[in-house]
Amino acid sequence: MSTNLQIVPFAHGDILTVCEGDNIRVVMPAVVKQIGLDWEPQRKRIERHPIMAEGTSIMEVPSAGGPQSMVVMTLEGFHTFLVTLHPDRITDPGVRERVLAYQRRAFRAVFEHFHGPLRIAKQRPLSVAEFMRVGTALKRETDPNLRAGLFERLDQITDSWGISRCGRDIGHAAPDVSGLLAQFWSAVTEVEEAGIKLNQSRRNHLIALNLPQVQKVFAEVGVPIEIDTPLMNALRLCQSPRFIRDKTVNCSDGKSRFCWTFSHAPLLELPEPEGLPA
Repeated sequence: MSTNLQIVPFAHGDILTVCEGDNIRVVMPAVVKQIGLDWEPQRKRIERHPIMAEGTSIMEVPSAGGPQSMVVMTLEGFHTFLVTLHPDRITDPGVRERVLAYQRRAFRAVFEHFHGPLRIAKQRPLSVAEFMRVGTALKRETDPNLRAGLFERLDQITDSWGISRCGRDIGHAAPDVSGLLAQFWSAVTEVEEAGIKLNQSRRNHLIALNLPQVQKVFAEVGVPIEIDTPLMNALRLCQSPRFIRDKTVNCSDGKSRFCWTFSHAPLLELPEPEGLPA
């Protein structure tokens, strides 16, 4: 099989290659010299690296003085050689810039010389099933942050199809009840700090509130908060502390009361089983 020497034009020094059939190899001593590095340390580095060593061989390279035995490397090995150079360790600014230039464009220059321009594959359109799953999730989800993530995913799907993005009217977000909840919990804290016990839980990480009792105490101390349906709906959405459920619990005084229970524990904690003390 004949061996052909081909020179690949490159802005920072032509790259010498050897072609043997469909096999393309880069003449490494010439590249290293063009970059401005010493060949011997680089030869040892190539021998130590399993990928580069695997792609390295000795070939007879035509030259003006006749064939010469030189180290050549496959395109895969050449790419590995370039990306494993460390510009930050090179003190000479000129050599460092040439290393960066070769890392940016040299492999592509050789590849495109023999195979034509690299083509970036178009993004594969996402499936209709994925679109339906996200749409269904949006109809159920009320958390504004989670809904924002779902709409972002929906945009990615429609963008991959090349069609207009969907409107933001799928399902509905939960109302902003943060102000209502902040007012309620602030009042609970102030009442307890005044020495009136509202939390019926026996456990430090739980809060158990008997809402009729809380309403009665609020009225007695002059807290202008009505525990009505909007507030109870807001409490069910509460995340800090996190609402668990409304249930009958064994309270700290030994009596059983119907309480709304909340947790300061992380979200992954499971709710207390029925019948256990809160």
